[in-house]
Amino acid sequence: MDLFLKASKPNPRRYPVLIFQKDSAQWLIIRSAIGTCFPEVEPVWMSEVITATAFLDTVSVIPEALPRLIFIDLSLPIGEAGWVFLAQLKADFRFKSTPVIVLNNSETTEDVLRAFEMGAAGYITRPLTYSDWLRCLEAQKPYWWKLANLPIST
Repeated sequence: MDLFLKASKPNPRRYPVLIFQKDSAQWLIIRSAIGTCFPEVEPVWMSEVITATAFLDTVSVIPEALPRLIFIDLSLPIGEAGWVFLAQLKADFRFKSTPVIVLNNSETTEDVLRAFEMGAAGYITRPLTYSDWLRCLEAQKPYWWKLANLPIST
């Protein structure tokens, strides 16, 4: 049984990617940029820890519905919610191996170190404009969709 999703295998379905982002205006920008850069991705937007957790609980029994990547914006206006969500994800055996990319306005060594210590697979200074998002996603795609072997549920 193949335990890894190989990007090189042709597959007509779209892969879910969870975007944990509080700002609805940013979500519209992100969704548009993902549609341009990652047409094979189905972006799923969640803005609250409770709804994101409920969504993940629901899809955890449907392997093809599980997100292949999770982006968490730590610059949420409600303070520690992004950190809390990251901690919950990495404490849950069902999502421990799901790559989480942290987005944050902060570039402090402490925040970067904290994110990686909590299990983040990447840390990116949060893009703000559509052009910034296009550049960011175009840089991410070769790694996450062509080089990396991503774990999937069996």
